[in-house]
Amino acid sequence: MNKMKILTTIEKMKSRFGISGAVLKWIAMISMFIDHYALIFMNHASDSAMYTFLRLGIGRLAFPIFAFFIAEGFVRTRNVKKYTLRLFLLALISEIPFDYAVFGGIYWQYQNIFFTLFTGLLVLWGVRNYEGKPILQFMFIALGLVAAEFLYFDYGAYGITVILFMHLLRKDRIIGGIALIILLFMQGAAPLALIPILLYNGTKGRQPKWLFYSMYPAHLALYYLIKQGFFQ
Repeated sequence: MNKMKILTTIEKMKSRFGISGAVLKWIAMISMFIDHYALIFMNHASDSAMYTFLRLGIGRLAFPIFAFFIAEGFVRTRNVKKYTLRLFLLALISEIPFDYAVFGGIYWQYQNIFFTLFTGLLVLWGVRNYEGKPILQFMFIALGLVAAEFLYFDYGAYGITVILFMHLLRKDRIIGGIALIILLFMQGAAPLALIPILLYNGTKGRQPKWLFYSMYPAHLALYYLIKQGFFQ
């Protein structure tokens, strides 16, 4: 099957089974809730089949979708600066709930996923802003990768790389898709996230924006309170 036939097949699938941005975000959120549930409440059973299924099976669908929305939002947003600021503020707000839910207290050796998404967005901005200047583009990418790795962001340099390839996916679905399958293969069922991503029809759907933003720190805080027996 040549490239044109593959693209035509994808477009036919989108027209028949296409999903909105709201549906895609709910898939990511539910996957994230399940992943964090297993991480926070089942960590003592890390060698169990259920723990592995919940995390490497269901839970690994979330990050590729979040990464896709960074690439999508970067192109669609009217104001990249405001979008970047929102992600940074959410990263700061989420850090304490993240640390307490996952580690039981402040922990400097691992930062929440919104620091990764924030840095990925900055890297995309640098790549676009310095188009035609490959050395500066490379420097932006390198700085993003180093920062994510040495500041202990969730997914590290790997996460920034996924965001970059999600950006490529918007330009070339064949090359981007193949690269992402290879890249995501090391993350359990993560390549399956490309199915709903490719079925995304470009519409927003009914989505309360601030609900999606707030659900990340809110569910972590709730999980921490439940773990501490606050509701008993």
